Amino acid sequence: MQRVSFPFRRCALACGVLAVALHSAGCQRPQAGAIATPRSHPTVPQFRDVATELGIRFTYDHGGSGRYYYAEVLGGGGALFDYDGDGWLDIYITQGAPLPGYRGKTPLRNRLYRNLAGRGFQDVTDQARVDATRNGRKLYTIGCAVGDYDNDGDVDLFVTGFRAAILYRNNGNGTFSDVTRAAGIRDCQFGSSAAFVDYDVDGRLDLVVCEYVRYDLGDGLQCGTSDGKRDYCQPGYFPPLRSRLYRNIGDGRFQDVTHSAGLRSEYDKALGVVAADFDDNGFPDLYIACDLTPNLLYVNQGDGTFKEEAIAWAYELVTEGYG
Repeated sequence: MQRVSFPFRRCALACGVLAVALHSAGCQRPQAGAIATPRSHPTVPQFRDVATELGIRFTYDHGGSGRYYYAEVLGGGGALFDYDGDGWLDIYITQGAPLPGYRGKTPLRNRLYRNLAGRGFQDVTDQARVDATRNGRKLYTIGCAVGDYDNDGDVDLFVTGFRAAILYRNNGNGTFSDVTRAAGIRDCQFGSSAAFVDYDVDGRLDLVVCEYVRYDLGDGLQCGTSDGKRDYCQPGYFPPLRSRLYRNIGDGRFQDVTHSAGLRSEYDKALGVVAADFDDNGFPDLYIACDLTPNLLYVNQGDGTFKEEAIAWAYELVTEGYG
């Protein structure tokens, strides 16, 4: 399935402006006596996969067994953040979890890799206590977001998932604590991604959690290709879920303000969210990319509420947003 992300409008506009500028410059008559200088070709960036040689050994596993559970379709996520405050960006990667019938032999665990001052990475998952297990069970994780929600100077970590959510509070000593329940965050139903944003500009980071579709492992729905082979069902077979907004109330806890803040769309199927002040009024807005449903633009009204204005901004036209 081909998917497109929403920023193409801005890219197209920028490229168009650049093309006009180059065309205008190229049409000017050269001045008398001017010496033409050869145009240098821009250097094309070159990338090389150095993960293994730098100590990052990770393979994503959706935990499936050939039964085509829809929970398997989104894959994993990751984040770059300086969890230990040493000035070097570290890497966190999410992992799936065993689903019914799974026969894999390697334990599935999220991973945190500490940056060794640019010389390589060290797996510190165990020391940091961020493997995404709870009560001895691996949670099915998908996306993640980072931010200092408690304003203690250490970057915290939030992880979304299928029937799972984890708020890891950074203890400032190289370890994290799972404070999800104490913070008032409830498990996602099918959480695809998230973002920390101070939507009410009170100096505390709030939390937006993207929810995808309503799905249960035992729903019995089976789909296939035109030639009769078993395959994953399309998103249109599943009803959407409403994404959630949690307000940081300043004592380590969050309050679910989804409805009162105006995030009332019943058609999310959300895969990604970007927070930015689109209208320059000093309050961050929310752009939510959805799967096969119109994308959403929640414009911050500055009074703790949002108004969905994707149609007015012509952003709802993209119906295959992907994070």
